Amino acid sequence: VFFFSSRRRHTRFLPVSWARRCVQETGMDIIMAHQSISRSHAAVIVDEKIGVCLLDLGSRAGSFVDNKRAQQFYPIELRSNQVLSFGASTRKYKIIIDYKQVEKNVEIRKKELEKEMKKIEMLEDPN
Repeated sequence: VFFFSSRRRHTRFLPVSWARRCVQETGMDIIMAHQSISRSHAAVIVDEKIGVCLLDLGSRAGSFVDNKRAQQFYPIELRSNQVLSFGASTRKYKIIIDYKQVEKNVEIRKKELEKEMKKIEMLEDPN
């Protein structure tokens, strides 16, 4: 989880469902010094269903993906080479996602599931 803010820095790892409730207790990872940036502006998170996504945390000035405003508290899936911007700041943040580790994890899980399927098949048909 990366929290974007105009204030302090502190790292927390939170699922999407906790972000709204817990953001007041956490610090921010990326500090942006601009008057339009909220104290708890947005978060880039990894959700097990959506993947990497942006979550606007109720900011007044908005969070933008490729110049399109993000709906507050609604996770938006991010892809490599998309550009994030926040509030009225002219700074742009290009997203680069390394899927190599994700592919490794998927392959490991695939092998685990194949083993489980073999066990189930052996139980159903012992011959």
